[in-house]
Amino acid sequence: MNMSKKRKIVIIILSILLILAVLVILICISPTQNDKKNNYYHDPNEKVITNRDFKKEKCVNQICVKDITVAVNGNLSSIVYKITNKGDKDASGYLKIVFNGTEKKYLVYNLKAGETKPGTIGVNGKDLSNVETYELQELTDAEYAVFAN
Repeated sequence: MNMSKKRKIVIIILSILLILAVLVILICISPTQNDKKNNYYHDPNEKVITNRDFKKEKCVNQICVKDITVAVNGNLSSIVYKITNKGDKDASGYLKIVFNGTEKKYLVYNLKAGETKPGTIGVNGKDLSNVETYELQELTDAEYAVFAN
């Protein structure tokens, strides 16, 4: 083998190694690598939060919520979710989403049997930038009395 062929082989091998190194670096810095929390930013003032727990479906009396995303921009936040009526009758009422075991947000629903809809809750004056878990719960009698009037 002459010197020219050896140089070509070395250049090809080095090129392949360089491409592999670039791919490994891109994969390592990808924002989707974080399995617990998948936070990403749309702009410097807005933080969007979603994670595995927020994707899980949780139900109360055949009304189910899943795919929650929380967008925080200063003191303003929005909670976006999907809500489904898994029952065989139309349903309407109120439920609460409890974040991190303490922060309660209320939702109103009116769904036909089997229907799925997107929902949004606007929040003003509460910092939701550290929410990680949620529970779906029925309202207490006292909470229901406030919403029913």
